[in-house]
Amino acid sequence: MQTYQAFYANTFGGDTTTLSAIDTSLVDELTAAINTFVAATGSANATDWQGIRQARSDATVLHGDYSNYRDLGDFMLGINGNNTIAGSIRTAAAAVATALDDAVIAQTNLFPNTYGLTVNLPGTAGGAADPSYRPNNYRFLAETNWNGFLTALNS
Repeated sequence: MQTYQAFYANTFGGDTTTLSAIDTSLVDELTAAINTFVAATGSANATDWQGIRQARSDATVLHGDYSNYRDLGDFMLGINGNNTIAGSIRTAAAAVATALDDAVIAQTNLFPNTYGLTVNLPGTAGGAADPSYRPNNYRFLAETNWNGFLTALNS
């Protein structure tokens, strides 16, 4: 992993790559945890959403063309650590972070507070409405209700 990352850093003029290896046999568990988290946010009140939005703002952002993508683990840990958010949502976020930690078997550590996977977390409703970000284009969206979560997050 480190050699592969070094290749990209040398080839593309900087040390800005982040790479991870995922145990694909654990992706279903991660997906289930994300679905549980999304379902838990279905009963979120205004205070919960404010805390979730703050966790989104605080989560590590990638550079360049990927500014809508934030580290999934950092986002979930931010939610889990915010006592203004309902316990059921925080517990579900902690379960996502655990499932992510289990699934990521190796990663480069160029950015602090990164845990191996990023997720689309735009700061505006327009970002969530990106016409290419649809379940027929992304299996993640087809298997989760992440787009519904983004709509609620940005409304």
